[in-house]
Amino acid sequence: MKLYQKLKSSGNPTAPVQLIISLLEKYPVSEVAKIVGVSPRWVYKIRQRFIQSNGSLSACILKKGPKNPMPNRTPKYIEDLVVELAKATNF
Repeated sequence: MKLYQKLKSSGNPTAPVQLIISLLEKYPVSEVAKIVGVSPRWVYKIRQRFIQSNGSLSACILKKGPKNPMPNRTPKYIEDLVVELAKATNF
């Protein structure tokens, strides 16, 4: 099990982010990625989120989620058609 996953399952959700940010003060991104056991791209992403959140560790671990709030939602025109059919058949 890699260090990142051990820290993630430790019960403190900000532990991996704290480690990455503290290591970035002394080591380059590629070294931090090797130490923690993640890709350099993920280290860059954590660093970018940390900078954009003005130093908030909890903002670094939040998932962005889907771009559309309900990606699998039935289109509105089909919903309206079903409602009309239900009213017509007294369902």
